[in-house]
Amino acid sequence: MEMNQETVKALLDAFDRSDWREMVLTIGGDRLHVSRDPLPAGAPAPPPAAPA
Repeated sequence: MEMNQETVKALLDAFDRSDWREMVLTIGGDRLHVSRDPLPAGAPAPPPAAPA
């Protein structure tokens, strides 16, 4: 599987239709992290997850 525009759009559409609060997907060297909960002002973004 590759992280192309079509895949990203399908994943974002699925997230939008779901009741999930957050979604993190890693494919190869690509990482997609979306959340419905905003970070507090000035907070750093969460670090990438350690490789499995």
